[in-house]
Amino acid sequence: MIIATLQLRGNVKIQDLTPLHCALWMNREYFLEIEEGTIAYVYFKTTKGKVAEFVVKLLIEFEGRWHEVVRYDSGHDCPHKDILNTNGEVIRKVWYDFLDNSQALTMPITILETILNSIKRGIRNG
Repeated sequence: MIIATLQLRGNVKIQDLTPLHCALWMNREYFLEIEEGTIAYVYFKTTKGKVAEFVVKLLIEFEGRWHEVVRYDSGHDCPHKDILNTNGEVIRKVWYDFLDNSQALTMPITILETILNSIKRGIRNG
């Protein structure tokens, strides 16, 4: 497994995991910079073209340290969202038992894209 390169200041370098040469499954992992001090980490594994497992984390730099504040994942055999405090403790869990893993992976990515596009529009419009 090749871990993505993360540069904490400046531009975040995006690097996919090298897919293993296997027709049955593939792993992907990357980082996305939302804005300075805010990044998203995305990992998913597919099996026979379906999302078998995933995690999407929103990390924010606060007081010189990176903190995971929201995590969407497929743990506990059910897609869900964890909201965490600055100590990394889960303070709220939201279950998405009505979504399959592919839908549940798409949801936070869509939310993050919307946030990123809003930030870009704000920058362009001054």
